Amino acid sequence: MTFNHSRRSLLSIVQSRETWLTLNELLPAVFPGVNLVFATPASIALSYLDTSINDGDPPQLILLDIYLPSRADGMNLLQKLKQPDSPYQAIPVVMMSSTESTSDINEVMRLGAAAYVVRSTTSYAWIKSLQGLQDYWPV
Repeated sequence: MTFNHSRRSLLSIVQSRETWLTLNELLPAVFPGVNLVFATPASIALSYLDTSINDGDPPQLILLDIYLPSRADGMNLLQKLKQPDSPYQAIPVVMMSSTESTSDINEVMRLGAAAYVVRSTTSYAWIKSLQGLQDYWPV
């Protein structure tokens, strides 16, 4: 898969409008010029991914909420994204959740997530978390 790095984009698949608004507000401070795309539910996210891949301009990173709205929904989408024959398999997926459940962390890593981020409660903590994404998405 080839990425069009002239127009960097990040796909956010989150259930919470509050999370989306926080990302929309704080992401530009960490990744200036990045196009943040919001897609939910999973069917809309997959449709967006298909279109962006066909256009040769897929997102370089996916932030995926583990609860979409159920845990099973988030896990199923991650599994679909990371299947060996998936056209999305090469895109790093960072899972987000409000919990620090060891079993959730182990499962998402086993399914192919690049990382697991606990949603922050303060702007400062959010910025620190977003800066950590640079390990998976160098600017």
